[in-house]
Amino acid sequence: MITQSFSVDRDELSGAISLLGIVKFNRYGTLCNTQQLTQPPLALSVPLSRFTPRVGGGSAFFVRPLRTTMDYQLVFQFRGDSLADYDAMIALEDELIAELGDSANVDGHDSGSGETNIFILTSDPAVTFDRARPVLARRQCLQAVTAAYRQVSSEDYTVIWPEGSRKDFVIT
Repeated sequence: MITQSFSVDRDELSGAISLLGIVKFNRYGTLCNTQQLTQPPLALSVPLSRFTPRVGGGSAFFVRPLRTTMDYQLVFQFRGDSLADYDAMIALEDELIAELGDSANVDGHDSGSGETNIFILTSDPAVTFDRARPVLARRQCLQAVTAAYRQVSSEDYTVIWPEGSRKDFVIT
């Protein structure tokens, strides 16, 4: 059986708010939130064998932290007046934020010199564009957009939409 418990010495908290008044412990002496006071810890209620592989053993309670770095900037560029209405651009940004969630960060926009750009930080530009494509299609601007990406540390863009495009991508 695997359990985790600890204790707090009240003398260590001199001059500070006592954590013992805030932190709750269940009947097994382990830390829990107040919603779980009536529930036994998972290790006591579920057999460990349900979570370990059949071959090779392993730990059911090890969680590797997921660290995703946003190493790329994906840019959606609209030429001319295809997205001239400021409210339409903001609405598109809001839809992209909702669709992409935590997988990417819609990082702002700029307009001028006959173009509008929406900037997105991402760890995988191709996957992010694939997730954004239905939003662009619904808003009927998929044919008007050029999508390109670069590593944040670079100035060289690679165009990924329209497919097969060989034109240079420049932000003016």
